[in-house]
Amino acid sequence: MQKKRGKIRKILLNLVMKVNENNKIEFYNFLGELLRYNSDYFTDYGYNPLLPKIKKYFTDRQLMEMEQYVLTNFCLGGEEKILMAFNVVAVIHEDKLIGRMYLTNMRIIGLGRLVEKTSGYGPGHTSGGLIGAVIRASKDSKRSHIRKALRQRMGSDEILFFGYQVPINDAFKIKKTSGAILYLVNLEEEKRNKIKIRRLKVKIVPKPMKREPSNEFKVRRVEVLNAIEQSLYNLQNSATVAPRISTPQSGDSQIFCPYCGKETEKKTKFCTNCGNSLIMEIP
Repeated sequence: MQKKRGKIRKILLNLVMKVNENNKIEFYNFLGELLRYNSDYFTDYGYNPLLPKIKKYFTDRQLMEMEQYVLTNFCLGGEEKILMAFNVVAVIHEDKLIGRMYLTNMRIIGLGRLVEKTSGYGPGHTSGGLIGAVIRASKDSKRSHIRKALRQRMGSDEILFFGYQVPINDAFKIKKTSGAILYLVNLEEEKRNKIKIRRLKVKIVPKPMKREPSNEFKVRRVEVLNAIEQSLYNLQNSATVAPRISTPQSGDSQIFCPYCGKETEKKTKFCTNCGNSLIMEIP
């Protein structure tokens, strides 16, 4: 298996070295077809491990052009479109992404090197035995939860995923500074006729492209942060009050926490079982 992955990366690198203005679209379509054949395998064992070498032949703008082409032509939903692309260092829950992000009207897509706190290994790293199995299971589990929630949100089971998916729907505790934006989002997942909620913390820090003048980046950073902030507010629930507590139709005194699903006290702001806040803050 390891030899097969190495062979795939060698073939891709040879093609990358031959890309020019005349054949680049053909190469972009070739990547898209590989993605369509097996998106996770291509991303984890073909594209991501090869990125450091690709960047020796592609500028930041060329890399963004290629990724944006592949995303637009192979991965977006019917009504989805890319609004902005930018270099970034982002923290998604406990994982750190160093690369590029593509803001769409439905989500954020991240491409680049992911450093997973739970495993300590970057993408494309393989480890044998029990440790390797745990690392892969953790990674696949997180990816699966986010994708399932996004598919439910976007109303499509046919979406082809490339890179790391970052939800932006119904965000709360949104905080923008001069250099970053932070927010929380809850992912609803239906399992065995019950709704389970997973909370995701996101921090996005735009970074300059290689050799980008400082004054140009400062202007663009403001534009990026404003665009993300506006998208977060646009995709919030339109209700002015958004309680997180749920009560039975019978009108009794029971209240159930949507995070842990357990019964909690009625007159409290926090779940007595898991400690999560039961009241959503509206900016």
